[in-house]
Amino acid sequence: MIRRLRGGKTRIENMPILDKQGNLLCSAGERLERFKEYFNELLNVKVIIDPTTSNTIQPKNISPTEKSRQEKPPTIMEVKTALKQIKSEKAPGNDGITVDLLKYTIQYNTINVLKQEFEKHKLIDSSSCTNTLHLTQSNIQSSSPASTTSTTRKRKNLYVTMF
Repeated sequence: MIRRLRGGKTRIENMPILDKQGNLLCSAGERLERFKEYFNELLNVKVIIDPTTSNTIQPKNISPTEKSRQEKPPTIMEVKTALKQIKSEKAPGNDGITVDLLKYTIQYNTINVLKQEFEKHKLIDSSSCTNTLHLTQSNIQSSSPASTTSTTRKRKNLYVTMF
């Protein structure tokens, strides 16, 4: 009683638990059995749904533009934004992948994609782009975690359209 007035935690072992008939349960096994019984009744409710009711519910029609927007894969910027919002140095999930690994992989893969496009010479004409980022091969290599110093390579310009 004093603990309740004082506001301290109440211990579950000391809480009175009654069965369906109102009898006090004293042993831990009886209490666990009552908890099992209570939650079984609470969560396992049998509901019978009339099939005609479920057939009358029409799915919501989505416009073709909204459907294509929802089915579109996420952009790199959306993934980067989502990864920035996740805290670093936390325990991995069930798949064993840490957030830090994902952040590094996204960064590294972006640089590799830029390098591959650069090597293929798929340059974008800067006059046709309104939102471009001017990069050179030396900039890309210097930002790579596994950069190799290549002094014999020519400096080429690359215009990358921003997402």
